[in-house]
Amino acid sequence: IVAMGGMCLSGAMFLMGYIGSIWELYVYYPIIFGMGIACIYAPMMATVSRWFYVKRGLAIGLASTGLGLGSLVLSPLAAWLVSDYGWRLAYIVMGSITLGIFIPITALVRRSPSDYANETPQNKRQNDMTFAQAIRTRLFWVFGFHWFFTGLVLYAILVHIVPLITDRGINLTTAGLVTGLVGGGSIFGRAMGGSLSDRVQRKVVLLCAQGLLLAMLIWLLFSVQLWMFVVFSIIFGIGLGGWGGVVAALPADYFGLRSTATIFGVLMIFAGSGVALGSYMGGIIFDITNSYVYMIVLCILSMVVAILLGCFLRNPRNVTQN
Repeated sequence: IVAMGGMCLSGAMFLMGYIGSIWELYVYYPIIFGMGIACIYAPMMATVSRWFYVKRGLAIGLASTGLGLGSLVLSPLAAWLVSDYGWRLAYIVMGSITLGIFIPITALVRRSPSDYANETPQNKRQNDMTFAQAIRTRLFWVFGFHWFFTGLVLYAILVHIVPLITDRGINLTTAGLVTGLVGGGSIFGRAMGGSLSDRVQRKVVLLCAQGLLLAMLIWLLFSVQLWMFVVFSIIFGIGLGGWGGVVAALPADYFGLRSTATIFGVLMIFAGSGVALGSYMGGIIFDITNSYVYMIVLCILSMVVAILLGCFLRNPRNVTQN
């Protein structure tokens, strides 16, 4: 499945390098590229959850640092390619990197030992939930909408951050370098957040990370100078990584391993819906107001809602046990 996702990613980027009409953009990027993302993230995080129990937070945090590393390295590379050689070549280069590096790595993915046995001492749980049981809990829907509003915020910012910075007078190449720092910050945040979540309650780490995101959104509202965008990118990246390094471990914690991949995948529909709406609303708001200020205000309000929903996260299996 992950290899198929990689083929979708590389194929979409190659096709994007040769598009000649708007309908091709709508097919290649949202559909083919989107399918590639869906085939990679959820299966990989579910696989890591199955492999690790005692240090699950650290394992997922370290595994997901690849997202931050990719942003740190590839965002400046993409900005440089677009500036000097054009966006068509930039897509072809990115597609070549995916085809040549990512897809061979998928051959190393292995199913966890628990997938080959009905019970193992480490993950034996009598009250692991099926998907049908999970979807009937209040937690599932609270968790889903928590991801929805967080996804809305993150991708409204991540998709529009380069034009937002250039709109405030910074050149494109510098903006690409600055936003690459988000990836650098997220590497630290994912590793630190995942490790901390094995020592303290994951919910606490989750809410602290989102508190950082909220603070940086308010900071971004008033940012006009290069150093302010640098500070924003680093700390926003730490918050993003801290949240991302913890939230992927929660479905297995809350619902068990019995149907964790299915539950994780369906919860990602909430996240994907927020990502789609946030990206789109950011563009619509700018087109109407000719400013990113109102988009940032929308993100601040959405993050407040996400934090409030996070406060209600509670393991439903503990209630069953009691």
